[in-house]
Amino acid sequence: MKQLLQLSLFSLFLIFSCKRVENNQTNFTEIEIDLENPKELLFSQLFDTCFFVPLPSEIPLGEVQQMIIGDRIITVLDSRISKTVSTFNFKGELIAQFAENGDGPGKYLNPHGIVLSSDENEVFVHCNMSRKVIEYTLDGKLLSEHILSSVGAIDDIEISSDGFITSITDGSFVDGSKIAFYDEAFSKPIFPFGNYSRLSSEEKNVGKINFLYPEFGKDSFYFQDILSPIFVHIEKNRIDDIFRFSFSSRDLLLKHPERNASEYLFISRNEGLAYLLGNHIDGGDFMLLDIMDSGNLGLVLWDKQSNEAFKVTKLVNDLSLLMNFNSIPSSYNHTPGYLSLIIPFSMFSEIRSKVDLTLNPYESIIQGINMDDPESYILLTYRVKKDVELSID
Repeated sequence: MKQLLQLSLFSLFLIFSCKRVENNQTNFTEIEIDLENPKELLFSQLFDTCFFVPLPSEIPLGEVQQMIIGDRIITVLDSRISKTVSTFNFKGELIAQFAENGDGPGKYLNPHGIVLSSDENEVFVHCNMSRKVIEYTLDGKLLSEHILSSVGAIDDIEISSDGFITSITDGSFVDGSKIAFYDEAFSKPIFPFGNYSRLSSEEKNVGKINFLYPEFGKDSFYFQDILSPIFVHIEKNRIDDIFRFSFSSRDLLLKHPERNASEYLFISRNEGLAYLLGNHIDGGDFMLLDIMDSGNLGLVLWDKQSNEAFKVTKLVNDLSLLMNFNSIPSSYNHTPGYLSLIIPFSMFSEIRSKVDLTLNPYESIIQGINMDDPESYILLTYRVKKDVELSID
């Protein structure tokens, strides 16, 4: 298997004996994730608020692939079944829903992802099959369409203050670069230095959805390729930091660099090894990382101030008392500053019946949620504190 990214960058880290060096104005930092001294955290150490949003059963959501939590609205994409874009307020009331399926102007085939404008008035839909990015109003009115046939399929897209940051599938025409910047008109792309190739092309079936992870409260992003230990930090349309995560003697990639991604789970389970997955949430001073450890999903907290990272055995939910977490629940939401999950009302109802809600600040809200259809969805969203104290014994 071609591991150009891992081999080339890791060789740099072997040359640099210290943890952090600066080379050509780009910092390379190696971070070892501590699996041997796991910690249990309380929700109240990281989060300050929980939102309970009942999503009405009469709205056909199909299957949620992507969700963006804004200041005023929640935008949801079902790219597989109904192929719709839906927006809700925080009461769960539908604001708008549209589907523009087709191959003509203003239409999309199999929408791959969405991004919301900063003022939350427009939504951009990107479609790999037709190599286009389409801008709509929230009720589906076409505003603009950009054909990107010369670039390649877009894996992920985010809005920055200067335009758009994209992750692209095939960047061989620009010496293998996987990250491109566009202005608002999607004119000629600007490519940062470096070749951040994913694993070999046959490894595209691992189901990764997110490639770009916005930083909470900042106009900056992280890029991670499929099953890669490398995080590329992007700020002001340039790469200023590159991080490589490892798991010491239990790092699967270092022990088996020649293995295919399809073998990772089997090896991890049988040899007790660990590797990074692709579902992460940024909380500003920290980041929650999704990992596979000994064949089981796991959770890591990366303290970005100290560059220390450790496994979290459990996030104890002392905030709403409903459920604890030992991994990030799903990949449909990576809005920075939020930990979210969507569950059927039947599951929500069962959980609340088993929990003592006495003195729970959300008791009246939790008890007041009732829906006719047991398979209606309940969105639970926990918001990160503005100031998080990470000095944990």
